[in-house]
Amino acid sequence: MTKNSNIIIAIGSNTDQQRHIQEAREELMRQIPDIRFTDAIWTEPIGMDSSQFLNCLAWGTTALPLEQLQSLLKATERLHGDSRLLRKQCVVKLDLDLLLYNQERLHLKDWHRPYIRELMETSKIETT
Repeated sequence: MTKNSNIIIAIGSNTDQQRHIQEAREELMRQIPDIRFTDAIWTEPIGMDSSQFLNCLAWGTTALPLEQLQSLLKATERLHGDSRLLRKQCVVKLDLDLLLYNQERLHLKDWHRPYIRELMETSKIETT
């Protein structure tokens, strides 16, 4: 039997934000049945000149191996029209970053962003 892994995913968009965040939630619910979501909050862009981002976190458990989960997240970004070319133009249709897989922290710089800490605290997301 495969052990389920605890996961946390950061979700963000700076283009047609509410639609992309809602579509990402729907897609993730199809792929990860016990996933939950924080409220979405508006944040200023970090390191780029763009409109505001809408961000939220998702958390739950999955039996998917790490590599398969990361592939699923990248495929979901592409499904929603996100691309490297658009990101070079400061357009982020959908960004899905895996922050936690089991006890392994990924995207370490993101853990220090104020909105990530705020969303984790207000939603009481456990990282252990």
